[in-house]
Amino acid sequence: MNDPNKSPILVIDDDPYVLSMYRVVLESCFKDKTFVFADSGTEALNLLKRKTPLLIITDRKLPDIDGTEIVTHSLNKNPRIPIIIVSGFTIIEDLQALLDKHSNIMFLAKPFERDTLINTINQLLERSPDSFITGIHLLSLIQIVGLEERTCEFDLQFNNKQGTIFFENGDMKFIRAGTLEGKEALEEMIHWATPHISVFNDHTTAEKNVDQTAQELIIDVCQDMKLDPLSQ
Repeated sequence: MNDPNKSPILVIDDDPYVLSMYRVVLESCFKDKTFVFADSGTEALNLLKRKTPLLIITDRKLPDIDGTEIVTHSLNKNPRIPIIIVSGFTIIEDLQALLDKHSNIMFLAKPFERDTLINTINQLLERSPDSFITGIHLLSLIQIVGLEERTCEFDLQFNNKQGTIFFENGDMKFIRAGTLEGKEALEEMIHWATPHISVFNDHTTAEKNVDQTAQELIIDVCQDMKLDPLSQ
């Protein structure tokens, strides 16, 4: 049974027969996972606005929206979402550029074997964080990353809330918490009392949505929230 509190695997295909086959195979092989099935790109985009998937499987060609548009939207939401793009056509230039840029995107050419799909999903889901952090205030961690000039990612979990911060050479490059971005997202995550933080030392490319240095942003946030950055 699907658990509404779990991040689902989102499957997108406009062919009812193919979608039915996905359902049979995936629900039998991944009994601990939750699934959502969409028969159009529009439905998939609406689902993505409400929840961040654990993984996405999408057909390259959809009648209403190109599959790469769904991929782009997903990466803007969270650049680390694993994605499988399925197509009966050869890889074209724009798709190859996505595959070259993002290690969390894989391509499956139709037709493919059941085991190929299962192995690809397992391969994308096997990646684990390099470390975990709890019990340290987020502002303190951000300042440590800045001092060490690290390039890494923080994935934050607090109750049913999720957030992501990408660092590049110590500065915050991308911040998102739910539908919030940038400074507003950081302020939201600072309110989370004891988030569980997964740290990834390798860096997946993310679009930049922060224009200030880490120190400038910390000062602005502390002024808005009436916090003393030295006391965190």
